[in-house]
Amino acid sequence: MVALRQDPFGGPALKPLVTAAYAADLDRRIRDEAGVPEAALMENAAAGMESVLRSRGLAEGAVTALVGKGNNGGDALAVLRRLAFSAPERAGRDLAAVLSSGEPGGLAGQQLRAARSRGVRILSWPDQEAECRDLLARSSLVLDGIAGTGLSGPLRPREASLADAAGSCGAVKAAVDVPSGCGDGVPPGSAVLKADLTLCVEPLKACSLRPALRPFAGEIVPIPGVFPGDAGSDSPVRLLDAGDLPGLVPALKPDTHKYERGHCLVFAGNRGTSGAAVLAARGGTAGGAGLITLYVRSDIWAAAAPALAGEIVRPLPEDPSALNLGRANSAVAGPGWGRDDTAVSVFRRLWDSDLPLVLDADALALLGDITPPSRKAPLILTPHPGEAERLTGRPAEDILRYPEEILSVLSRGRNAVVVLKSWVTWMASPDGRFAVYDGMDGSLAVGGSGDVLAGLCGALLARGLDAFQAARAAVLAHGLAGAAARRAQGHYGADALPGYAARILGGLHGE
Repeated sequence: MVALRQDPFGGPALKPLVTAAYAADLDRRIRDEAGVPEAALMENAAAGMESVLRSRGLAEGAVTALVGKGNNGGDALAVLRRLAFSAPERAGRDLAAVLSSGEPGGLAGQQLRAARSRGVRILSWPDQEAECRDLLARSSLVLDGIAGTGLSGPLRPREASLADAAGSCGAVKAAVDVPSGCGDGVPPGSAVLKADLTLCVEPLKACSLRPALRPFAGEIVPIPGVFPGDAGSDSPVRLLDAGDLPGLVPALKPDTHKYERGHCLVFAGNRGTSGAAVLAARGGTAGGAGLITLYVRSDIWAAAAPALAGEIVRPLPEDPSALNLGRANSAVAGPGWGRDDTAVSVFRRLWDSDLPLVLDADALALLGDITPPSRKAPLILTPHPGEAERLTGRPAEDILRYPEEILSVLSRGRNAVVVLKSWVTWMASPDGRFAVYDGMDGSLAVGGSGDVLAGLCGALLARGLDAFQAARAAVLAHGLAGAAARRAQGHYGADALPGYAARILGGLHGE
């Protein structure tokens, strides 16, 4: 048994995501400590990938593998060899490999010799460019094994040119483990071969789930059974899915009352943005808080109050020190709020309180402007990439490519859970843990969506969840609500999200 360190999440429920360094160390530990030959790992990976391709009918036509010098190329060749073994008549006709960097050595070289002995056609790029392009044009499936997670810089020119040629052909592209050009140390702007699906050996690779690179991976299909089931259990980065939600949100007790469910205050809205305040308050109700009090400026109170029912709507007092925070359990500030003197005064009052706090939108801008000292009470920040850029001083494209590195600095510096809102949402905790939600749902890219998320976070804090729990549960409920709304309505407005989120959260335990 391979020795693993303690699971930072306290259990195996969440899928681990691992870095290239972790994956390389896992290979070494399996080989040296468990005595499993590297060739056996490659064969098991190829068997799993072949099974997926066959189950989807992708292995029946002309298959071309793009082969680099690493083990990803060896995996691709092993798949070809297996296809040739099961149907020898296809080898010279339908099965071919294109070498991107000359003949590989090591295990990949062994797989090359085995594939060649089975009659698989072998071509070299760019020496036989015309033949390679003709081959790609006639292929129904391209297996991308040019480069793997160990890539530490951009693809070399000949590899990049092959990736470009493959990317422009009409075949289905299936990446082996990760799309070529996708890696931990690859700089922004580097070439990446866009895949339709990525056949990723578990534990899944974090680089494919980073927002800047996720669109290149297509559908990520896990390949289990190559490594032990607990491999990656000591990784601090985990992938969330719907099945994790019941473990994050406790059931409501049958004999509970509204104050036991928590009281969440929402500070939002300004002239022209009363809708943001309403959406944040409705998000709080959907999150299951027993009581929501929305504070708005007096000149929009008449617009906001009729739009809500069970939520209490109050005008902000002229003196923020008059705010009664004593019976509240959490607060949300920022959606559509503005950055005037009133907002600054209320921000300071909330920041200096002991209330668990969610900062969104304009409140994040005030945090950047005022830069108060870190607070001890629970804090959740919900920036989109542009807001994260202002908070960290790092370009948004860097944040989307290196979220662990940059968000960890922000999270620890502010003693806050950070929720980076994107097509893939990354959450960072000050204790070094990360959670990832693979949303990839364009329907959620609609005005007001983030206001609902802020309200959900605030409600779950009010219910007693810790900040990292609340953030994970809110992001999951929000994403699942978007998917449900899209299936039911097609395009929708953000006002549809609270209803779906309420049904998802309310139905977790048969409530």
